[in-house]
Amino acid sequence: MARRFIYNSGLAAGCLALASLSGCGVTELEGQLDDNQGNQSVGAGIVGGSAIQADTVELRTIRGELVATAEVAGDGSFSFGQIEPMAAPYLIETRFDGALTGRALGAVDLFADQRTLVGSVSHETSAEAEAFLRLAGEQGAENVDPIGVIINISSEMAATANLDAMADAAWQAQAAWQAAIEAETGERPSAEEMHDARILAFAELMSNLSFAADQDAEREAWAEFHTRARATIRNVLNVDTEAQATAAAAAALALASRFEGEEGGFFALALAADLAARVSQEAVAEDAEEQAESEGELRAEARARVEAAFDLFFQGVAEARDQDDVEQARLDLEAMLTGEDDSLLAGMFEGEGLFDGLLDLMLELSAAIGLELDAFSQAEGGENASAAAIDLRSTIDAQVTGALRGEASDETADFAAESQFAISVQAGLSLSTDAQGGGEPEDGRAVGGVVLDGVLGLQLGAEGVAEGEGNASIMGDSVAVIRVGEDGSTVVIGEGELDINGTIDLLVSGAEFENEDAQMFILEVLAEGEVVGAVILEEGEVEEGGDIESAPVTLESTLEALIALELAGDGQTVDRAVLEAMIDAAVAATEDGTERSLDVMAEAVLAAQTTFEASLNTTAEEMNRITAEARAELAAALAASAESAEEARGEFEAEMGAAIQAALGVSADAVSEARLQAAVAFEAVVSAQAMAMDDSARAAADARAGLDAAAAVSAQMAGELQGEAAAQFDAAIDAFAAAVAEAESAADVEQAQDELRAALIGEGNGSVLATLTASAAFLEEGAIDGAIEGMAAAEAELRAQFDAAAELAGQADGALAGEAMAAAYADFALDAQAATAGLLAFDGLSRVDGEAVAALLVTASAGVFGELNAQ
Repeated sequence: MARRFIYNSGLAAGCLALASLSGCGVTELEGQLDDNQGNQSVGAGIVGGSAIQADTVELRTIRGELVATAEVAGDGSFSFGQIEPMAAPYLIETRFDGALTGRALGAVDLFADQRTLVGSVSHETSAEAEAFLRLAGEQGAENVDPIGVIINISSEMAATANLDAMADAAWQAQAAWQAAIEAETGERPSAEEMHDARILAFAELMSNLSFAADQDAEREAWAEFHTRARATIRNVLNVDTEAQATAAAAAALALASRFEGEEGGFFALALAADLAARVSQEAVAEDAEEQAESEGELRAEARARVEAAFDLFFQGVAEARDQDDVEQARLDLEAMLTGEDDSLLAGMFEGEGLFDGLLDLMLELSAAIGLELDAFSQAEGGENASAAAIDLRSTIDAQVTGALRGEASDETADFAAESQFAISVQAGLSLSTDAQGGGEPEDGRAVGGVVLDGVLGLQLGAEGVAEGEGNASIMGDSVAVIRVGEDGSTVVIGEGELDINGTIDLLVSGAEFENEDAQMFILEVLAEGEVVGAVILEEGEVEEGGDIESAPVTLESTLEALIALELAGDGQTVDRAVLEAMIDAAVAATEDGTERSLDVMAEAVLAAQTTFEASLNTTAEEMNRITAEARAELAAALAASAESAEEARGEFEAEMGAAIQAALGVSADAVSEARLQAAVAFEAVVSAQAMAMDDSARAAADARAGLDAAAAVSAQMAGELQGEAAAQFDAAIDAFAAAVAEAESAADVEQAQDELRAALIGEGNGSVLATLTASAAFLEEGAIDGAIEGMAAAEAELRAQFDAAAELAGQADGALAGEAMAAAYADFALDAQAATAGLLAFDGLSRVDGEAVAALLVTASAGVFGELNAQ
């Protein structure tokens, strides 16, 4: 350990200053350009990505002095030959057309007559080199361990986080590791000693990474490095595996906590979990072997079970996309090692009568440990993180060992304490949300709401269908806000507790709500980690900048949120106004919760929104923008008073219709027609896939479509009818709505549709059509007959096109089905115009009466009534 780094003594000329590097012969240094972001990918790894582009490469001292230049070959490789030996650290700089494009930090001495591999130059190695240079300038190069900097920066961190945060995190992790080792051994290792203890393992790592063919090979190379480094640290620094585990936990906690509120914080957490686990694994394995019976087969089995558990943990971290995934990997690891069912620890205590007591003690400790970790994660500096890890270990060791003393051998008690400590290290990496930017962010926005347990929904729909159906209970213990990206990806951006009264109260960083890539935000209610309720946070409320009060969480809102996630996952933008219109309490009550049923609902909603948007020549994105304010007002009204839901929805529909008319320049009739078409499209998809649903679900969908169509028809005919005809029409619509609301089966809905059709255009004096034609007695009978006959033909053609569209719906292609239905309605509109033209062509005819008759015939034929609905 007497060797001094060359950056401490300077680059002296000639061989005398380089005697420690073995002679005066020349050395070779080889490397290559990486084809992706880097070699250390942990947690939602970046596969592929942009590579460094270069035509030349330079070898420089860390002070920037040029030592040698080489060309980059076509395959990205480069080699410096015939250069004098030099001590680490040094820089490899890549250039393209003279401009700097990347860097790598060399940490392996260049000895005479030896070939040295520097690994691959990438965005990750560039960030590592930059971080080291910043720390060297701030702390003194002799005080910074270059290997530590390289270990503590991953490819994901390099791609997303800022250099200041990375440099600070690497420095605090080094300080935490040094302080923990000092507490264990009484001596604080220097940066030089840390470097020397791992240099052989690191040189082998550089060689293995140079020949790694893929990401799996790179991960294997890193795993081998940690295994070998653990052994060399034991030999060189005389630090046992248990003390190394404590130091690794301290460094990991410091690394993760320094990224609070920083972009890339999750990736720091994932890397921290991986790094600490690499050392903790050996500590647990050694304990397991010691406590297994002396036969070699049982000792080997204990180690194999530990290795299997940690392998699954590492895989879980490597595939993690958010903090919850890392936490789940930690929980799975804990279950395999110390869980109640078939765990390693349970097997160790089999027949000793101690395991139940140990489990109880573990549960008692967990709450206190969580609070302690939260407090530690807020501590400034690696020294405090080190104290946290040491105190935590001491607490667990003392309490577990003390509880078991006298009831088992000292060896058994030691194993229990040390195993539980190793697991708690993992808890320290993921339980502390404050280390991930959780807790109370400075720009925090309060998100509130309430879970209406026992309430199906606030849009009742067909009450008869909904009555007694489904399970309205939503019993949760925590809540989370997730951000749904435009590509369907989800990220948890805030977490909190759900109190016993179902009240929701948590803080989320305001910056999260300003993410331009977000499609929507969803508030989830969880029970033991499973989603049991949800509600979409309306963007109007989210974008205002103040606190957010969500609409109540019900089964209805939950189904809407699940459908939105399903569609977003398929790359679809969700038209939330159409989604809300199609799903009510009746539909939610009959949804059986299976994946197949949810798929049917999602396809039906997609068909409805595609039809609606095609009818108005708009898009889901534009519709969401147009209706945002109205939806936010509805959410606020529902949050303020669930009892006034019906009134609030009435105001919402009026405001939404007015907003669409103003933004798109269309008439009220056009909006009503589009709503009617959307309702028919929704029901057609459900009907086409009725085999996937029971009669109640089919009836609920029919009822939803029928009620929506009735509302649309009523709005369409407003102003067309007067006097007795208007009164008859209103009565017929009211009777239809009442019948549908009380329907208990699909047959009940169909009967209500038949009765409405008869009331509108049926034969006899009781229909609206009879009243209209009686008041226009001078209208030639032939014109009426011709219009009815022409409408029958138009309706037949519409039904034929609907059959084809229904086939698409049956193939679970809601978007194509919706487009086909919209096209069918467009053709029908032209046919209807031709069929009713004769009603307006007679001299002396009351144009008002003629238009009313024409509108009535078109409405009755195009609505969700009679045979048209029985696809």
